[in-house]
Amino acid sequence: PSFGHGVFFGMGAYTCAILMSRYQVPLALVIPVAAVVVGVFSLAFMPMFKQRGFFFALSTLAAALAVDSVIRNVPWLRGLGANDQGWNLPNDHSVLFYFYCALVALLCCLASILVLMHSRIGLALRAIHKDEIVASAAGIHCARTKMIAFVMSAMWPAVFGAIYAPFLVYISTETVFDLKITLNMIVFTVFGGIGTFLGPIVGGVGLTLIDQFAWSHFLDYHSLIYGVLIVLIITF
Repeated sequence: PSFGHGVFFGMGAYTCAILMSRYQVPLALVIPVAAVVVGVFSLAFMPMFKQRGFFFALSTLAAALAVDSVIRNVPWLRGLGANDQGWNLPNDHSVLFYFYCALVALLCCLASILVLMHSRIGLALRAIHKDEIVASAAGIHCARTKMIAFVMSAMWPAVFGAIYAPFLVYISTETVFDLKITLNMIVFTVFGGIGTFLGPIVGGVGLTLIDQFAWSHFLDYHSLIYGVLIVLIITF
């Protein structure tokens, strides 16, 4: 698993905040710019592709903590004022507007995944997943193929982060670089089914409903009940 995708989400949110608050760039332009910025930044993770399993996960976690630390300590990134610890964004749209923005982004994300799955890159990724050594022997450029998939997987969290930031109106490292965001991405995928097309969506909807039910009915024991239910459902 990668712990870097929560960082890509947070960077998308911060790119949106900086462009909208400092330079008054409209949201329609901010979203694609955030995707490109984070896509380029994700190339810095390329040296980690040589690592696998636990070591790759640990490396991406270290990178995530490093990015969070940099943003906390650089005033220009941290907020408009020298002592600010977050960003205030203009609240120009309704909640319904952001809902439809997220829905359109989700549909575009699913469409891009379908296109990727049925392309030569998608076939190459399946071959790498089965056996990377055999795929490389068959002439597949494994590093380049994984890089393309990784960059694409980084850009979409940035898009959703850019939509999420103005929805919250105020963001800080605690709200958009929270490790829980990354953990949720992993848990949703495992719960819905790794390697499936709609699995992460099913997992996200299902676990969010469980989380909200536990929060509304058992507030004092919400985290305990949510954790136990996740363990039971994934196990059985």
